[in-house]
Amino acid sequence: MNLAYRWFIGYPLNEAVPHFATVSYNFKHRFNTASVEYVFRWVLKAAADEGYLDTEAIFVDGTHMSATSRNICWLPCITLRPPLTATTLLW
Repeated sequence: MNLAYRWFIGYPLNEAVPHFATVSYNFKHRFNTASVEYVFRWVLKAAADEGYLDTEAIFVDGTHMSATSRNICWLPCITLRPPLTATTLLW
């Protein structure tokens, strides 16, 4: 086992580390959407309270977004709403 990994998660050398699949198993079988949302908001608020968040720009990962490659104009379908910022996520 990597000593840096043990140090990072706070396990001494004489203590067994959890199985690598424990986190993914818990996310699939124990944690629901509400609990994950609660933890996410808690971490986000803690980061904001410490000054680690800059709410001037928000970046979105488009890895799983599907592209619209048809010749249909989609502009009339756009609904105008205020931009989503990190501060609106926190409160």
